[in-house]
Amino acid sequence: MLHFDRFRFDGANQRLEEPAGAIRLNPKAFEVLRVLIERPGQLVLKNQLLDEVWPDTHVADGVLKVC
Repeated sequence: MLHFDRFRFDGANQRLEEPAGAIRLNPKAFEVLRVLIERPGQLVLKNQLLDEVWPDTHVADGVLKVC
């Protein structure tokens, strides 16, 4: 469980919460957030995100805009 600002990130249960309750994220958006949270203070390159969230899958660069 990780707390940041007013949010609580529960990676084990794939939940993001704020004081008002759970924030619904689709699974890929949650994975993008997980990758970023695991690297605080680091620059995460687009290719790193694509490789970790969409392994062995060809996706267009625009997929990150949606997430």
